Amino acid sequence: MQRSKFVILNDADEIILPLKHPDWKTMMSSLQEQHPGTGVFLFENHIFPKTVSTHVFNISSWNTVPGVNILQHVHREPDRKEVFNPKKMIIDPRKVIQTSVHSVLHAYGNSVNVPMDVALIYHCRVPLQGNLPRESLIKDTTLWRYNSSLIMNVNKVLYQTVLQAGK
Repeated sequence: MQRSKFVILNDADEIILPLKHPDWKTMMSSLQEQHPGTGVFLFENHIFPKTVSTHVFNISSWNTVPGVNILQHVHREPDRKEVFNPKKMIIDPRKVIQTSVHSVLHAYGNSVNVPMDVALIYHCRVPLQGNLPRESLIKDTTLWRYNSSLIMNVNKVLYQTVLQAGK
């Protein structure tokens, strides 16, 4: 509680993706400045179906790795206005006492819904609107801004993993 400035509460297949800022640190500094005293920042979930992909960033050395190459999934489902869109959170652990999966149950301080033009949850999973034609999906390549560092870091981990397995 006293060692972390923020705690991110999201699933392993979700990324809180800054749209207006280059990174989380800049985004959170800006959000804190705009919303002093806030302990909970809520981000909208957006589905990027893993069933719809592009051939861009088809990295051959990753083909044997289990999982999904998120760089190839840049089409998101449109919002469904009639359906509750769950949110995930970045919280100030000094201001939050108790949480559930999608909300804070007890906190000191305010909660803020972060607008989609500032950041969103990139959630690569099976589609929720599986009957939608590809043309109805929204192409969103924001994730590609991070391609260099993502590719470098994944390759680094893969290299270290292969080295460790060979020992």
